[in-house]
Amino acid sequence: MKYLLISGAPNTGKTETIYDLTNYLIDIGYVDTSAAFISPKPIPVTDFRCVLEKANSEGKNIKILINSATDDAVQIDKFCNFYKLNSNVDIIITSIRDGVDNMRDKVFQEMKINEKLDIVIELPLSKITRRNNFDETIDWYLQTINKLIVHLLRLSPFNL
Repeated sequence: MKYLLISGAPNTGKTETIYDLTNYLIDIGYVDTSAAFISPKPIPVTDFRCVLEKANSEGKNIKILINSATDDAVQIDKFCNFYKLNSNVDIIITSIRDGVDNMRDKVFQEMKINEKLDIVIELPLSKITRRNNFDETIDWYLQTINKLIVHLLRLSPFNL
């Protein structure tokens, strides 16, 4: 399995980043086969999960499971149950807490993520603490993260 983990402490923009990425994938032709993605963007962005599909340049159908919430045991159980219903995916994109949060271990255990066998790429997010020009700074931060993720997904192992 190929995993893209968007990680960080609470309130670092994981859900919004995953929402923007999902919206980008839909814009380039992926279809939400789960009919679970909400557009236009809700304010504030709410947690969601969906499955996107699109044929790649070789005609192979690529399925991506996207999950935005792994904050607590209830959300992790919902994620795992959604995966059980949609287990024939090629890529999983999910949020995950940072390295010192015990919910992180629960996600790895419940999803049976094996960093020796699976391809696991992690993009850590951090908090913006700027006291002035906060709105401009957060916009720059999210735009830069989004560009980085799009670039990352175009490369191997994802090749989207």
